[in-house]
Amino acid sequence: VADPLIEEAARVLSATGTLLLSTPQWQTDELREHHFKEYTAEELRTLCGDFFEHVEVFVAEPPRQYERYLSNPFWRVAVDISSLLGRNPFTKRLPASPERAGWRELFAIASQPSRGQGVA
Repeated sequence: VADPLIEEAARVLSATGTLLLSTPQWQTDELREHHFKEYTAEELRTLCGDFFEHVEVFVAEPPRQYERYLSNPFWRVAVDISSLLGRNPFTKRLPASPERAGWRELFAIASQPSRGQGVA
């Protein structure tokens, strides 16, 4: 099933255009609050690949690091200070892989829209 947002982005971007997309990575069958769809890295890669020639998918926010940030006030202060110094650990992006399925965020870079070649 085509995603109207991805399809429209491919339609309106120039031939050299690039779509940058960030979305939570699917973790469980129960959606997080305010989400109506969460993707796996492979689903996002396939979806963007239906409309773009080149797609790269990255992950961010390692799960233990994020959980520690939420639960430990000391860790939160340390991360916040690091961020102010330009060393935010949550900005690290690595290529998506099955070993990183537990990472919380997906980031896709889709370029060179393929006009009219998407799925219906």
